[in-house]
Amino acid sequence: MNGKAGTHRTVGGGLDATAGTIEALDALVEKFTGGSSISEVAAEATKAAKDLKEGAQYKYAEYYVKVFDKLTKSNGWAAKELTRLDNILKKGGLAPEKLDEFTSKTNILKRFVEKVAGKSEL
Repeated sequence: MNGKAGTHRTVGGGLDATAGTIEALDALVEKFTGGSSISEVAAEATKAAKDLKEGAQYKYAEYYVKVFDKLTKSNGWAAKELTRLDNILKKGGLAPEKLDEFTSKTNILKRFVEKVAGKSEL
């Protein structure tokens, strides 16, 4: 875990592909996509997020928990949400804070979508 978002800046000032992601929670995404039950992994993610409550990453830890929760209801939610956020980012005109937030969320969603896509394809 890298700490401050500033360490994830590219030369152009944007965020890189790891901004917002949390290694410990990425491991749970892999566990889920490796065949573990969503409810079991979602419970672990909730616990892991609580452990990060004091850190700067808590906001994004909570987002992982939200994604797990949404996936328990709809398998395709992460891909749909990723598309929605990508479209907002492509339109542009966002305040810098919103740009950073959406970029970080898309980075997290990509972890889920890449793993799920790899799992469902033969």
